[in-house]
Amino acid sequence: MSVQSPMLSASTDVMAGGNIMDQGGQKSMAGMRSTYNSHTHDETQSVTGTPNEQM
Repeated sequence: MSVQSPMLSASTDVMAGGNIMDQGGQKSMAGMRSTYNSHTHDETQSVTGTPNEQM
């Protein structure tokens, strides 16, 4: 099924067998989680570790 709508509202859980993509088609939710889970920050004199709580 293909739905073309300015907004889709679901009254219960939504499950997808494939990736959920952003509107530009550049990032999937899985890709965003992967980027978040491996990101670091440059701090004064050091670089932080990856987040201690993964998405």
